[in-house]
Amino acid sequence: MRSEFGILLLALLTAGAGLIVTGWWRRRADLQLERGHPDASAVFVRNPDASTSHDSGELVLSLPRQREGLALNPVAARCWELIDSQRSLASIAGLIAAEYQVTHATALEEIVRFASRLRDGYYALEEREWRLSHIHYSDLFAGARDPGITELRRGDSLIVHVATESLRADNTLDRRLLRRSWSPRRRRAMSAFDRHTQREAPLREAMRAFESGWAHSAAGRLEPAEAAFLEASRLAPGWANPHYQLGYVHLRGRRYEQAVQEFERTEQSSPGYFMVREYLHLARRLAEGRLRFEAFHLFERATTAEPVDPDAVITLCRRALELSPEFPSARLVLGRAYARKRDYENALAELRSAIDTEPDNSTLCNALFARGSIFMARGMAEQAVREFEMVIELNGSPIATRSAMAHLASSASVH
Repeated sequence: MRSEFGILLLALLTAGAGLIVTGWWRRRADLQLERGHPDASAVFVRNPDASTSHDSGELVLSLPRQREGLALNPVAARCWELIDSQRSLASIAGLIAAEYQVTHATALEEIVRFASRLRDGYYALEEREWRLSHIHYSDLFAGARDPGITELRRGDSLIVHVATESLRADNTLDRRLLRRSWSPRRRRAMSAFDRHTQREAPLREAMRAFESGWAHSAAGRLEPAEAAFLEASRLAPGWANPHYQLGYVHLRGRRYEQAVQEFERTEQSSPGYFMVREYLHLARRLAEGRLRFEAFHLFERATTAEPVDPDAVITLCRRALELSPEFPSARLVLGRAYARKRDYENALAELRSAIDTEPDNSTLCNALFARGSIFMARGMAEQAVREFEMVIELNGSPIATRSAMAHLASSASVH
Protein backbone atom coordinates (compact mmCIF):
# COMPACT_ATOMS: atom_id res chain seq x y z
CA MET A 1 0.00 0.00 0.00
CA ARG A 2 2.76 2.38 0.94
CA SER A 3 4.64 1.57 -2.27
CA GLU A 4 1.52 2.28 -4.35
CA PHE A 5 1.05 5.59 -2.53
CA GLY A 6 4.72 6.43 -3.07
CA ILE A 7 4.44 5.66 -6.76
CA LEU A 8 1.30 7.85 -7.02
CA LEU A 9 2.98 10.70 -5.13
CA LEU A 10 6.07 10.41 -7.32
CA ALA A 11 3.89 10.54 -10.46
CA LEU A 12 2.09 13.64 -9.19
CA LEU A 13 5.35 15.34 -8.34
CA THR A 14 6.79 14.45 -11.74
CA ALA A 15 3.70 15.82 -13.52
CA GLY A 16 3.81 19.00 -11.41
CA ALA A 17 7.48 19.50 -12.17
CA GLY A 18 6.74 18.98 -15.86
CA LEU A 19 4.04 21.65 -15.79
CA ILE A 20 6.37 24.03 -13.96
CA VAL A 21 9.18 23.42 -16.46
CA THR A 22 6.78 23.74 -19.42
CA GLY A 23 5.37 26.96 -18.00
CA TRP A 24 8.86 28.31 -17.38
CA TRP A 25 9.94 27.57 -20.96
CA ARG A 26 6.79 29.19 -22.35
CA ARG A 27 7.30 32.24 -20.17
CA ARG A 28 10.95 32.32 -21.22
CA ALA A 29 9.89 32.22 -24.88
CA ASP A 30 7.44 35.06 -24.25
CA LEU A 31 10.14 37.12 -22.57
CA GLN A 32 12.51 36.45 -25.44
CA LEU A 33 9.85 37.62 -27.88
CA GLU A 34 9.15 40.66 -25.77
CA ARG A 35 12.72 41.62 -25.00
CA GLY A 36 14.70 40.04 -27.83
CA HIS A 37 16.89 42.19 -30.06
CA PRO A 38 15.99 42.60 -33.73
CA ASP A 39 17.94 40.79 -36.41
CA ALA A 40 20.82 42.57 -38.14
CA SER A 41 18.94 42.37 -41.46
CA ALA A 42 15.90 44.20 -40.03
CA VAL A 43 14.85 47.45 -41.69
CA PHE A 44 13.34 50.02 -39.32
CA VAL A 45 10.74 52.72 -40.05
CA ARG A 46 10.50 55.84 -37.90
CA ASN A 47 7.21 56.84 -36.32
CA PRO A 48 6.13 60.10 -38.02
CA ASP A 49 4.70 61.26 -34.69
CA ALA A 50 8.21 61.30 -33.21
CA SER A 51 9.67 64.78 -32.85
CA THR A 52 13.12 65.99 -31.85
CA SER A 53 14.34 68.75 -29.57
CA HIS A 54 17.58 69.68 -27.85
CA ASP A 55 18.20 69.57 -24.11
CA SER A 56 21.60 70.28 -22.56
CA GLY A 57 23.31 69.55 -25.85
CA GLU A 58 21.56 66.22 -26.43
CA LEU A 59 18.99 65.35 -29.06
CA VAL A 60 15.75 64.17 -27.41
CA LEU A 61 13.10 62.04 -29.11
CA SER A 62 9.51 62.39 -27.92
CA LEU A 63 6.00 61.33 -28.87
CA PRO A 64 2.73 63.25 -28.40
CA ARG A 65 1.37 63.13 -24.84
CA GLN A 66 4.59 61.48 -23.66
CA ARG A 67 5.92 62.74 -20.33
CA GLU A 68 9.57 61.88 -20.89
CA GLY A 69 11.52 61.53 -24.10
CA LEU A 70 14.53 59.45 -25.11
CA ALA A 71 17.84 61.34 -24.88
CA LEU A 72 20.35 60.47 -27.62
CA ASN A 73 24.09 60.93 -27.53
CA PRO A 74 25.80 62.02 -30.79
CA VAL A 75 26.24 58.44 -32.04
CA ALA A 76 22.62 57.53 -31.30
CA ALA A 77 21.46 60.76 -32.95
CA ARG A 78 23.43 59.82 -36.06
CA CYS A 79 21.87 56.34 -36.02
CA TRP A 80 18.42 57.94 -35.80
CA GLU A 81 19.21 60.03 -38.88
CA LEU A 82 20.33 56.94 -40.81
CA ILE A 83 17.08 55.05 -40.18
CA ASP A 84 15.33 55.76 -43.48
CA SER A 85 12.98 52.78 -44.12
CA GLN A 86 15.57 51.42 -46.60
CA ARG A 87 18.79 50.60 -44.78
CA SER A 88 19.14 47.44 -42.70
CA LEU A 89 20.67 47.63 -39.24
CA ALA A 90 23.76 45.92 -40.68
CA SER A 91 24.20 48.59 -43.36
CA ILE A 92 23.74 51.36 -40.79
CA ALA A 93 26.38 49.66 -38.66
CA GLY A 94 28.75 49.78 -41.64
CA LEU A 95 28.29 53.54 -41.98
CA ILE A 96 28.71 54.09 -38.25
CA ALA A 97 31.85 51.93 -38.19
CA ALA A 98 33.39 54.01 -40.99
CA GLU A 99 32.41 57.38 -39.52
CA TYR A 100 33.50 56.65 -35.94
CA GLN A 101 36.40 54.29 -36.75
CA VAL A 102 35.16 51.30 -34.77
CA THR A 103 34.79 47.68 -35.79
CA HIS A 104 31.66 46.62 -37.64
CA ALA A 105 30.83 44.12 -34.87
CA THR A 106 30.94 46.86 -32.21
CA ALA A 107 28.81 49.21 -34.30
CA LEU A 108 26.29 46.45 -35.06
CA GLU A 109 25.95 45.54 -31.39
CA GLU A 110 25.23 49.17 -30.53
CA ILE A 111 22.74 49.81 -33.36
CA VAL A 112 20.84 46.59 -32.57
CA ARG A 113 20.60 47.58 -28.89
CA PHE A 114 19.52 51.10 -29.89
CA ALA A 115 16.89 49.73 -32.32
CA SER A 116 15.45 47.63 -29.49
CA ARG A 117 15.01 50.76 -27.37
CA LEU A 118 13.34 52.55 -30.28
CA ARG A 119 10.97 49.63 -30.82
CA ASP A 120 10.11 49.33 -27.14
CA GLY A 121 9.37 53.06 -26.95
CA TYR A 122 7.44 53.02 -30.24
CA TYR A 123 9.76 55.60 -31.80
CA ALA A 124 10.35 53.17 -34.66
CA LEU A 125 9.27 49.68 -35.69
CA GLU A 126 10.59 46.95 -37.90
CA GLU A 127 9.22 47.35 -41.42
CA ARG A 128 6.97 44.27 -41.21
CA GLU A 129 5.54 45.41 -37.89
CA TRP A 130 5.02 48.84 -39.39
CA ARG A 131 3.03 47.46 -42.32
CA LEU A 132 0.90 45.39 -39.99
CA SER A 133 -0.04 48.12 -37.57
CA HIS A 134 -0.23 50.90 -40.22
CA ILE A 135 1.49 53.40 -37.97
CA HIS A 136 2.34 55.40 -41.07
CA TYR A 137 -1.25 56.65 -40.94
CA SER A 138 -1.20 57.48 -37.22
CA ASP A 139 -0.72 61.20 -37.80
CA LEU A 140 -3.35 61.29 -40.55
CA PHE A 141 -6.35 59.18 -39.63
CA ALA A 142 -8.73 60.04 -36.82
CA GLY A 143 -9.11 56.32 -36.14
CA ALA A 144 -5.49 56.16 -35.04
CA ARG A 145 -6.30 58.56 -32.20
CA ASP A 146 -9.10 56.31 -30.96
CA PRO A 147 -8.26 55.00 -27.45
CA GLY A 148 -8.75 51.40 -28.59
CA ILE A 149 -6.29 51.74 -31.45
CA THR A 150 -3.87 53.68 -29.27
CA GLU A 151 -3.96 50.87 -26.71
CA LEU A 152 -3.19 48.32 -29.41
CA ARG A 153 -0.44 50.34 -31.03
CA ARG A 154 1.33 51.85 -28.04
CA GLY A 155 0.03 50.41 -24.80
CA ASP A 156 0.82 46.79 -25.59
CA SER A 157 3.06 46.70 -28.65
CA LEU A 158 3.89 43.06 -27.91
CA ILE A 159 0.54 42.17 -29.50
CA VAL A 160 1.85 43.53 -32.76
CA HIS A 161 5.14 41.65 -32.34
CA VAL A 162 3.32 38.37 -31.72
CA ALA A 163 0.92 38.87 -34.60
CA THR A 164 3.83 39.67 -36.90
CA GLU A 165 5.31 36.26 -36.14
CA SER A 166 2.15 34.75 -37.63
CA LEU A 167 1.98 37.00 -40.68
CA ARG A 168 1.75 35.39 -44.10
CA ALA A 169 3.61 36.78 -47.11
CA ASP A 170 0.43 38.53 -48.27
CA ASN A 171 0.13 40.39 -44.92
CA THR A 172 -2.83 38.30 -43.69
CA LEU A 173 -2.82 36.58 -40.33
CA ASP A 174 -2.25 32.82 -40.17
CA ARG A 175 -4.79 31.91 -37.50
CA ARG A 176 -3.70 28.29 -37.37
CA LEU A 177 -0.32 29.37 -36.00
CA LEU A 178 -2.02 31.47 -33.35
CA ARG A 179 -4.40 28.70 -32.33
CA ARG A 180 -1.65 26.12 -31.97
CA SER A 181 -0.29 27.91 -28.97
CA TRP A 182 -1.91 28.05 -25.54
CA SER A 183 -0.29 31.41 -24.93
CA PRO A 184 -2.79 34.07 -23.79
CA ARG A 185 -0.63 36.59 -25.61
CA ARG A 186 -1.31 34.89 -28.93
CA ARG A 187 -5.06 34.76 -28.30
CA ARG A 188 -4.95 38.45 -27.43
CA ALA A 189 -3.02 39.06 -30.63
CA MET A 190 -5.72 37.39 -32.72
CA SER A 191 -8.59 39.32 -31.12
CA ALA A 192 -6.68 42.58 -31.23
CA PHE A 193 -5.87 42.08 -34.90
CA ASP A 194 -9.58 41.48 -35.60
CA ARG A 195 -10.50 44.73 -33.86
CA HIS A 196 -7.78 46.56 -35.72
CA THR A 197 -9.02 45.22 -39.10
CA GLN A 198 -12.63 46.19 -38.37
CA ARG A 199 -11.66 49.71 -37.33
CA GLU A 200 -9.47 50.15 -40.38
CA ALA A 201 -12.13 49.22 -42.96
CA PRO A 202 -13.39 52.80 -43.48
CA LEU A 203 -9.78 53.98 -43.75
CA ARG A 204 -9.25 51.66 -46.71
CA GLU A 205 -12.32 53.19 -48.35
CA ALA A 206 -10.86 56.63 -47.67
CA MET A 207 -7.62 55.59 -49.37
CA ARG A 208 -9.49 54.39 -52.44
CA ALA A 209 -11.42 57.67 -52.65
CA PHE A 210 -8.20 59.65 -52.22
CA GLU A 211 -6.39 57.72 -54.96
CA SER A 212 -9.34 58.38 -57.28
CA GLY A 213 -9.19 62.09 -56.47
CA TRP A 214 -5.45 62.12 -57.12
CA ALA A 215 -5.92 60.55 -60.57
CA HIS A 216 -8.66 63.05 -61.50
CA SER A 217 -6.60 65.99 -60.23
CA ALA A 218 -3.51 64.92 -62.19
CA ALA A 219 -5.65 64.76 -65.35
CA GLY A 220 -7.11 68.23 -64.72
CA ARG A 221 -10.62 66.93 -63.92
CA LEU A 222 -11.30 69.25 -61.00
CA GLU A 223 -14.98 68.46 -60.28
CA PRO A 224 -14.60 64.66 -59.84
CA ALA A 225 -11.32 65.28 -57.97
CA GLU A 226 -13.13 67.57 -55.52
CA ALA A 227 -15.91 65.00 -55.01
CA ALA A 228 -13.39 62.20 -54.34
CA PHE A 229 -11.34 64.24 -51.88
CA LEU A 230 -14.52 65.29 -50.07
CA GLU A 231 -15.49 61.61 -49.74
CA ALA A 232 -12.04 60.75 -48.38
CA SER A 233 -12.28 63.55 -45.80
CA ARG A 234 -15.76 62.33 -44.77
CA LEU A 235 -14.55 58.75 -44.24
CA ALA A 236 -11.40 59.83 -42.35
CA PRO A 237 -12.10 63.26 -40.79
CA GLY A 238 -8.71 63.48 -39.10
CA TRP A 239 -6.69 62.78 -42.25
CA ALA A 240 -4.84 65.91 -43.37
CA ASN A 241 -4.06 65.02 -46.97
CA PRO A 242 -7.60 65.18 -48.46
CA HIS A 243 -8.03 68.70 -47.03
CA TYR A 244 -4.64 69.70 -48.46
CA GLN A 245 -5.58 68.36 -51.88
CA LEU A 246 -9.01 70.02 -51.69
CA GLY A 247 -7.26 73.32 -51.03
CA TYR A 248 -5.09 72.79 -54.09
CA VAL A 249 -8.13 71.92 -56.25
CA HIS A 250 -9.87 75.10 -55.03
CA LEU A 251 -6.77 77.14 -55.89
CA ARG A 252 -6.76 75.77 -59.42
CA GLY A 253 -10.48 76.53 -59.65
CA ARG A 254 -9.89 80.12 -58.42
CA ARG A 255 -11.99 79.56 -55.28
CA TYR A 256 -9.50 81.23 -53.00
CA GLU A 257 -11.53 81.58 -49.80
CA GLN A 258 -12.42 77.88 -49.88
CA ALA A 259 -8.76 77.06 -50.50
CA VAL A 260 -7.78 79.08 -47.43
CA GLN A 261 -10.33 77.18 -45.31
CA GLU A 262 -9.05 73.76 -46.45
CA PHE A 263 -5.40 74.68 -45.89
CA GLU A 264 -6.29 75.97 -42.41
CA ARG A 265 -8.03 72.65 -41.65
CA THR A 266 -4.92 70.84 -42.83
CA GLU A 267 -2.74 72.91 -40.52
CA GLN A 268 -5.08 72.27 -37.58
CA SER A 269 -5.21 68.49 -38.04
CA SER A 270 -1.49 68.06 -38.81
CA PRO A 271 0.61 71.16 -38.03
CA GLY A 272 3.51 71.66 -40.39
CA TYR A 273 2.14 69.14 -42.87
CA PHE A 274 4.09 69.09 -46.16
CA MET A 275 3.91 72.49 -47.96
CA VAL A 276 0.64 73.63 -46.42
CA ARG A 277 1.99 76.86 -44.93
CA GLU A 278 3.40 77.97 -48.26
CA TYR A 279 0.15 77.24 -50.09
CA LEU A 280 -1.94 78.81 -47.35
CA HIS A 281 0.20 81.92 -47.77
CA LEU A 282 -0.33 81.81 -51.57
CA ALA A 283 -4.10 81.30 -51.17
CA ARG A 284 -4.35 84.31 -48.87
CA ARG A 285 -2.38 86.46 -51.30
CA LEU A 286 -4.63 85.38 -54.16
CA ALA A 287 -7.75 86.06 -52.08
CA GLU A 288 -6.47 89.54 -51.17
CA GLY A 289 -5.55 90.37 -54.77
CA ARG A 290 -1.84 90.62 -53.94
CA LEU A 291 -1.01 87.78 -56.35
CA ARG A 292 -2.39 87.22 -59.83
CA PHE A 293 -3.64 83.80 -60.77
CA GLU A 294 -1.67 83.86 -64.03
CA ALA A 295 1.52 84.37 -62.01
CA PHE A 296 0.58 81.48 -59.71
CA HIS A 297 -0.06 79.26 -62.75
CA LEU A 298 3.38 80.09 -64.17
CA PHE A 299 4.94 79.36 -60.77
CA GLU A 300 3.26 75.93 -60.70
CA ARG A 301 4.72 75.14 -64.12
CA ALA A 302 8.13 76.28 -62.90
CA THR A 303 8.06 73.99 -59.86
CA THR A 304 7.23 71.06 -62.15
CA ALA A 305 10.22 71.88 -64.37
CA GLU A 306 12.59 72.70 -61.47
CA PRO A 307 14.32 69.32 -61.06
CA VAL A 308 15.23 68.91 -64.74
CA ASP A 309 15.30 72.22 -66.62
CA PRO A 310 16.71 75.29 -64.84
CA ASP A 311 16.49 77.41 -68.02
CA ALA A 312 12.74 76.78 -68.31
CA VAL A 313 12.37 77.57 -64.60
CA ILE A 314 14.15 80.91 -65.04
CA THR A 315 11.92 81.86 -67.99
CA LEU A 316 8.67 80.89 -66.23
CA CYS A 317 9.59 82.59 -62.94
CA ARG A 318 10.66 85.77 -64.72
CA ARG A 319 7.28 85.91 -66.46
CA ALA A 320 5.49 85.27 -63.16
CA LEU A 321 7.44 88.06 -61.45
CA GLU A 322 6.58 90.50 -64.23
CA LEU A 323 2.92 89.95 -63.32
CA SER A 324 3.42 89.84 -59.51
CA PRO A 325 6.82 91.27 -58.46
CA GLU A 326 6.26 90.56 -54.73
CA PHE A 327 6.08 86.79 -55.06
CA PRO A 328 8.56 85.22 -52.59
CA SER A 329 7.93 81.60 -53.64
CA ALA A 330 8.76 82.42 -57.26
CA ARG A 331 11.89 84.29 -56.12
CA LEU A 332 12.97 81.22 -54.15
CA VAL A 333 12.51 78.84 -57.10
CA LEU A 334 14.26 81.31 -59.40
CA GLY A 335 17.20 81.63 -56.99
CA ARG A 336 17.59 77.85 -56.80
CA ALA A 337 17.53 77.62 -60.62
CA TYR A 338 20.35 80.17 -60.86
CA ALA A 339 22.29 78.27 -58.20
CA ARG A 340 21.91 75.05 -60.21
CA LYS A 341 23.56 76.86 -63.12
CA ARG A 342 26.29 78.11 -60.74
CA ASP A 343 25.23 81.72 -61.33
CA TYR A 344 25.64 82.48 -57.65
CA GLU A 345 25.40 86.27 -57.88
CA ASN A 346 21.91 86.19 -59.40
CA ALA A 347 20.96 83.31 -57.11
CA LEU A 348 21.87 85.27 -53.97
CA ALA A 349 20.08 88.37 -55.27
CA GLU A 350 16.83 86.46 -55.85
CA LEU A 351 17.06 84.68 -52.49
CA ARG A 352 17.57 88.04 -50.77
CA SER A 353 14.42 89.33 -52.53
CA ALA A 354 12.51 86.23 -51.43
CA ILE A 355 13.50 86.89 -47.81
CA ASP A 356 12.61 90.58 -48.03
CA THR A 357 9.08 90.14 -49.47
CA GLU A 358 7.26 88.77 -46.40
CA PRO A 359 7.52 85.04 -47.14
CA ASP A 360 5.82 82.29 -45.18
CA ASN A 361 7.92 80.33 -42.70
CA SER A 362 8.50 77.43 -45.11
CA THR A 363 9.71 79.68 -47.95
CA LEU A 364 11.89 81.66 -45.53
CA CYS A 365 13.59 78.49 -44.23
CA ASN A 366 14.12 77.19 -47.77
CA ALA A 367 15.61 80.51 -48.87
CA LEU A 368 17.99 80.60 -45.91
CA PHE A 369 18.97 76.99 -46.48
CA ALA A 370 19.59 77.65 -50.19
CA ARG A 371 21.80 80.62 -49.31
CA GLY A 372 23.71 78.51 -46.81
CA SER A 373 24.27 75.85 -49.48
CA ILE A 374 25.64 78.48 -51.86
CA PHE A 375 27.98 79.82 -49.18
CA MET A 376 29.10 76.27 -48.44
CA ALA A 377 29.79 75.63 -52.15
CA ARG A 378 31.87 78.81 -52.29
CA GLY A 379 33.91 77.91 -49.20
CA MET A 380 32.34 80.63 -47.02
CA ALA A 381 32.01 78.46 -43.91
CA GLU A 382 31.10 81.14 -41.36
CA GLN A 383 28.32 82.61 -43.51
CA ALA A 384 26.96 79.12 -44.23
CA VAL A 385 26.87 78.23 -40.53
CA ARG A 386 25.02 81.47 -39.79
CA GLU A 387 22.31 80.67 -42.36
CA PHE A 388 21.89 77.09 -41.15
CA GLU A 389 21.68 78.20 -37.53
CA MET A 390 18.85 80.57 -38.49
CA VAL A 391 17.00 77.65 -40.13
CA ILE A 392 17.49 75.58 -36.98
CA GLU A 393 16.08 78.39 -34.85
CA LEU A 394 13.06 78.79 -37.12
CA ASN A 395 12.38 75.18 -37.94
CA GLY A 396 13.52 72.97 -35.05
CA SER A 397 16.66 71.45 -36.59
CA PRO A 398 15.32 69.35 -39.48
CA ILE A 399 17.38 66.35 -40.54
CA ALA A 400 18.39 68.03 -43.82
CA THR A 401 19.84 70.98 -41.90
CA ARG A 402 21.86 68.80 -39.55
CA SER A 403 23.15 66.72 -42.47
CA ALA A 404 24.25 69.84 -44.32
CA MET A 405 26.03 71.15 -41.24
CA ALA A 406 27.76 67.81 -40.70
CA HIS A 407 28.93 67.89 -44.32
CA LEU A 408 30.10 71.46 -43.87
CA ALA A 409 32.10 70.52 -40.77
CA SER A 410 33.78 67.63 -42.58
CA SER A 411 34.62 69.66 -45.69
CA ALA A 412 35.46 73.06 -44.17
CA SER A 413 39.16 72.26 -43.91
CA VAL A 414 39.33 71.52 -47.64
CA HIS A 415 38.33 75.04 -48.71
